[in-house]
Amino acid sequence: MDVSPDNTSAVVVNQYLLNPMLLRDVTSSSLYPAEFHQLILENSTSNSCELLLLTLHTLLLEGGFTSLICKSAEASFLKQITRSPDVYQIQYCHKFYPDGKITVAFVKMDQKLAVHGIVQPSGNISMTLSITNYTNQSGLLGAKLSELSRNFKDLFVMPLVMTLREALGMDAYPLLLNLPHEVLMAILDKLDPRSLCYLGQTCSQLSQVYKSNTIWKRLYLRFVGKFCFIQE
Repeated sequence: MDVSPDNTSAVVVNQYLLNPMLLRDVTSSSLYPAEFHQLILENSTSNSCELLLLTLHTLLLEGGFTSLICKSAEASFLKQITRSPDVYQIQYCHKFYPDGKITVAFVKMDQKLAVHGIVQPSGNISMTLSITNYTNQSGLLGAKLSELSRNFKDLFVMPLVMTLREALGMDAYPLLLNLPHEVLMAILDKLDPRSLCYLGQTCSQLSQVYKSNTIWKRLYLRFVGKFCFIQE
């Protein structure tokens, strides 16, 4: 593939826009969402468990959660969350509900990874995943990511959001905000910049979604960046 200086910027634009925005849209092991790809590059995983953990962390981020772990130049994300060789712990808040704090513990048990979400004082959400069902010696099984995304978000992420809302004494969602965070992201990704700005002014919760760096980067590349087809 030609990546001469004259068309390097076009290659970057093409690569970013053609990358899936969500892990559920991955169809092969060679093309991942840009943020997930960057997370893998920044963390040297030593086993399949850590690779699956980073994948689940990304799915939580797609569900609207934000990690409270501060980025450090001295220690990788994985090192900061490791409590013992088989136990990892991350604190999150949700973009819609910043006053609520959630602790998620990941515990490796042989070839399984148990995930426990702790919301005080409402209760816990737990599920267990088979590590070998989604990874092999070469890494993640790209064809399995859609299934993993669906199962983890349906059985863990969304129940965790509802438990958090209960803990904060909140009523049911308005209709639009009843949609999962990733669906809102997919809708906003279809808007032009002006429409996106108008939507972001309607309420504080949609304002949090519209500020997503992912959406604005894709918008910038789509409307400002130079897009062209690269000859193989």
